[in-house]
Amino acid sequence: MDKIKILLLVVTAFVFSASQAQQAKPKFKKLLYVPYYLSLSGKDTVHFIQDRLEVNEQGMGHYTITYYTHPHHTYDTTYQLADTLVAKLNKIFNEKSDLESYRKSDKQDNGFAYKGQLIFISFTDLKGKTHNYIDVRPYMMQEFNAVLKAAIQRARITTEKEFVFDDKVLLSQIIKTQEACSYCEKIEQPSNDPPTVQHLQLADPAIKH
Repeated sequence: MDKIKILLLVVTAFVFSASQAQQAKPKFKKLLYVPYYLSLSGKDTVHFIQDRLEVNEQGMGHYTITYYTHPHHTYDTTYQLADTLVAKLNKIFNEKSDLESYRKSDKQDNGFAYKGQLIFISFTDLKGKTHNYIDVRPYMMQEFNAVLKAAIQRARITTEKEFVFDDKVLLSQIIKTQEACSYCEKIEQPSNDPPTVQHLQLADPAIKH
């Protein structure tokens, strides 16, 4: 009888422990984090995207980064975000989010506009509304930059892959969001033609969970 009681206690403790695991759920359906570079060549807008992070509504992160050497080395990993990190993401990314409130400036300390790497952020809240934002890291609060950096986990195993393709939907979202961005470098064209896709490189063409 004592053995049965002990076994029941062990099973109960295990079930309780499992129920406590991953209690923090994202307050968003999807979070997409895409660093990119933009340059102009004629009337074509060229985006170079090396890495990409997506977090789903279960708190699973999928991060991919490609080093464009020869051959191309791609680090690809999927992982569960810790409750503490999900809680920090929830504070920033939710249906009441005002990402502008995390921007402290629209210029660098030297007074010049930032022309380096930008970050396209897109998240869909639990009501199904999508919020797009351009993150200029030198302009953002440390809290904002730190939680996104903490969400990235790099795989230890390197695989040799190559992803070079045109993702016109994502590129269109990035261009549209940047054009509406008051603190971003303006996309200037030599003619009245709208920006077009010339070349887009992504580390992962289709993230699946």
